[in-house]
Amino acid sequence: MSRRESDRAKMGPIPWTNENFYELAWRARGLAFFERVKEAANGNLCRALGLFNSLNEEYMVALEGIPAAAAKKSGLDPGGGSPRGYLGMNAKLARAPRKAGDRPAEILERVEAVVDKGKIRKTAVTRGYNAFVANWLRDVSGAGFDAIVELGTGYGQNLFEIYCRGGPKTRYIGAEYTASGRELMGKFHALDPAMPLEIVAFDHKAPDLSFLAGAEKVLLFTCHSLEQVERLPERFFDVLAAAAPEVTAIHLKPFGFQIEKKSSASRKQAAFIKKKFYNMNLAKVLRAAEKRGKLAVRMMVLNAINPDESNPTSIAVWDNRRP
Repeated sequence: MSRRESDRAKMGPIPWTNENFYELAWRARGLAFFERVKEAANGNLCRALGLFNSLNEEYMVALEGIPAAAAKKSGLDPGGGSPRGYLGMNAKLARAPRKAGDRPAEILERVEAVVDKGKIRKTAVTRGYNAFVANWLRDVSGAGFDAIVELGTGYGQNLFEIYCRGGPKTRYIGAEYTASGRELMGKFHALDPAMPLEIVAFDHKAPDLSFLAGAEKVLLFTCHSLEQVERLPERFFDVLAAAAPEVTAIHLKPFGFQIEKKSSASRKQAAFIKKKFYNMNLAKVLRAAEKRGKLAVRMMVLNAINPDESNPTSIAVWDNRRP
């Protein structure tokens, strides 16, 4: 362990937020897997990406969750926490359980886990839609965009997938909140520096797209990153729509329950989202921006992906051309 990693390990618990969870999770995955896949892929970006994604499906990351009351009682409360309490700095990797007979496209990647009272509590995320998303984004991105931007890109998986699947030669921009995600994205990019990738810091809670200065026609997309922000700023989509003269945006996120609220599936999803401190206002903020004339929603499909799961993905597509 480097001195930097050793110092971070000594920091003690940090507030339990979705952002901090991923800060620790990307760090753990990068440390555990990157050098391994780099060597196995002989430095080839696309092969390394595939190997890394396979390991992500094979292993889950477990972090210690410390409820606020327990942290205070044990003297571990450093102050400035969240309603959920704190996260321990040490992450563990364990093989993800799989059901016998699962087809590859239907296997659940159990990568989000928290140790609660000594037991691992898992959140399952279906990964079978990744190829669909990557192919769709690749096809859409071929429409002459001079920048392709993912907001909340993690380690850049989707951008790298578009590139590896024959995406256009244009600016790729990975905008990510976590420092560990940006660092890991940089390591992958170093395997193929010819890819025109820019890595920038981005916070959904205080959106700043000044890095797009000079761009004329932009494709923005998010894949389950907006769900990590419990309340988007009221003018969030106004900022996105004003980022360039022509903006087309695609959002894949579990927001179906925000629109269709009466079904048992919606009630189940709403309970899940509330428990996870996930987003509760995307649909409202998006429609308000449309009402102000900042954008026009061209497509909204509820529960389009994994409709039988507890947290199905819905799709919203908009652009800033005149309604």
